[in-house]
This record gives sequence, C-alpha cells and structure tokens, in this order.
Amino acid sequence: MPRKKPASYRPTVHNLGSPQGELLDFGREEIYDRMDLSLGRKAAALPVYLVNPAQMDRLYPPERRRTFCDPERVRRALRDLRSRGEEEERGRRLLWEALQDGSECPLFRRTVAAGLYMGSLDGVSKGSVLRLGDPGHQDPGAPPAFQADPGPAIFLCPERIVDWGTREGVPTALVQDKVYYHELAHALMDTADTAPDPYLKPWGLVVEESLANWVAASRFQGSEALAVHRLIKGQPPEYLGYEAVSRLAFFSREPLVRHLLFWEDVLEEVLRLIRRGYPFWDRGYWPPFLPFPFPFLPLSLSERGAWPR
Repeated sequence: MPRKKPASYRPTVHNLGSPQGELLDFGREEIYDRMDLSLGRKAAALPVYLVNPAQMDRLYPPERRRTFCDPERVRRALRDLRSRGEEEERGRRLLWEALQDGSECPLFRRTVAAGLYMGSLDGVSKGSVLRLGDPGHQDPGAPPAFQADPGPAIFLCPERIVDWGTREGVPTALVQDKVYYHELAHALMDTADTAPDPYLKPWGLVVEESLANWVAASRFQGSEALAVHRLIKGQPPEYLGYEAVSRLAFFSREPLVRHLLFWEDVLEEVLRLIRRGYPFWDRGYWPPFLPFPFPFLPLSLSERGAWPR
C-alpha cells in the first residue's frame, strides 16, 4: 500500500498570543518525513495552539504535578544520610518517604511546560487564556477556533522552546520537533476509557513520560538524535526511562517480528495493562522491564525488587 503523503499530516496551527510564535515553522517537510502513519494521523487530527508562558501556565491542569525530582538534591540527601550513619535500608526508606511529600519536599524542583496535550478542553477557562495573549500576535481566526474547540488539542510555548534550545545549544526547529512528537505520543496513549488516569500516580507519570520521550527520540537519526538526547538528558528523572524501552525483548527479535509489532500497538498494550490497575509503584517494587525512575540512586540491578514502599 502506498505511503500516505507527509503533506497531509500537517496540523492546523493557531497563535493564541505568543510573540515568538513566528519562530516555530510547521511548513518544514522534515517534521512530517520523520512520522510514520499513526503519528501522522494524530498530527493531522489535532490542532496546535501556540501560547505564551502565562497562557501555558493557566492551561496546565491543576491536578498534574508541577514539581519533579531534582537529581542533585537527592544525591546531597543521600550523602547526608550516609554522613549521619543511617543504616542503608532505613536511609532509603527515609528518602522514599520524603519523595512522597511532593511539592513541599526540598528534593523536588519546579518545572515549567514547553508543550501540553489535553484530551478535553471542557474544563478550560478559555476566556482567561485568551486575555493573557498578546493581541498583536494573535491570529484573527485563533480565538473563535479555540472557543469552539472541545479538544483534544496540543499546546506549544514558543518562548520556552526557544529558551530551551538556547540553553542547550540546539536549533529551535529541532527542539520544536522533539516537543511536538512528545505531545503527539501523549495523544497516542490517550485511550479515553473510564479508568482512573494512571498519569496522576508517580509510576504512571514515569511510564508515560518515558514512553513519550522514546517516541520522540526514535524519530531522529545521526547528529539530530544526539542533540535530542542532550535535550532529554536535562529533563527530570521521571522522563529518563526512554532508553530502557528500546531495550525491551520484543524490540530485538527477528526482523519479521519487528515489522509486525508496530510501536503504537506496543504503547497501547502497555497502557492497557496500566489501566487495568496494576500498581507497580504502589506495591513497592519496580519490574525490570519498565524504565527505572531514579537511576542515580545506589540500587544495583539485583536490588530493584526491594524498593521501599
């Protein structure tokens, strides 16, 4: 069957008030050349809204975490526990309890979003979002399109994308594409069933963000892939399990099997298992076939089954 033309993958893009929105170029063919059919279908189906930082912060769902584990702070806490002579098992348990405190815990740092996928816009205060936009950089048709949109949709913050690229020495276009693919991956994992959202649990956040980064990273090759890996390396630990996904057993079998097992089917199966309610994290251990959330902790491979509750 002939491959669907990449040009048909292009989304509808609206600037809701981002002064740097013109720096994101969705007319580049390479964005769509890297997509396979499933990712392209999502891209064509989901509108993209460009928003400034204040708009992105207003859109960000209040039930989702805004703070993530800070590796350096955790390392310092571990060193402090060792210097106080804490027993290893007790020290790990104390650290684990501290990590459960969330935003009040000094082991966390606040993280702002450069991209956001929302499955529904029903609960969004659209008027307040529009009022935060820069009128001089708002597309004429953007406000009515946004007001009438029930979702799902993707939101990108050009200012944060540009700033991220500047800090890491990565071209804006490459950061844009990485963030966009990451949000499309969240859309692929949105199974829209009635089960509780696993993303709101620590283990669900680790699995979904790591899988989304794997989808994004797998789009790139050569020097572009190296630059994307550098971007991901600077993200919170909850996002860093993406490399483990590519090492799963079913990705290293015979070529025929690899061709038959499309990656979107794998994602769907993983999310199906998660949404059946198997709480890996809450049961006190982390299975070896899932990305380990805190690789910097002093746990050997043989100890991964003894993660404290």
